[in-house]
Amino acid sequence: MRRFVAWARSRGDRGTALVEMAFVAPLLILFLIGTLQVGLVVIGNAAASNAAREGARAASIRYECADGNSGSQCTATPTTNFAFIQGKVLAKLNGLVKTNTVVVSVKCRQNSDTGPIVNCDRTSVHPDFDIVEVTVQYRHIGATPFVADNLHTSIARSVILGSPVLS
Repeated sequence: MRRFVAWARSRGDRGTALVEMAFVAPLLILFLIGTLQVGLVVIGNAAASNAAREGARAASIRYECADGNSGSQCTATPTTNFAFIQGKVLAKLNGLVKTNTVVVSVKCRQNSDTGPIVNCDRTSVHPDFDIVEVTVQYRHIGATPFVADNLHTSIARSVILGSPVLS
């Protein structure tokens, strides 16, 4: 009789690990996918902030006609300086956000980051006092139920330095 009870118990425990794994595996996989998605968002946000700062550094020297306003110096659309700044931003974002959704804009502000917006040209900007502001808008890679596909924005500002570089 004891032998039969021991045999019945051993047969009853068979497959319990498989059943437990069937319950736990989907939750574990869901958790891993969620963690990866949040990681992509964090990396994308950090890359976009870095890209905006890189664009602001480039714009602090190459601010002439970078804002897209037309004038005597600004005949091409987009201007070479704006294309240069946009290239710097896109180089930092390559593969870390949806690059086809990236929108770069440049503004020159008078005296402070909250000052009035002025044209980015020699007659309107006072080097070493005025500020250039680069805004980068983007969407994250692979939206899922864990991460909404919202439009995100990163802004960086830098003091305009010396004479503009015209190219």
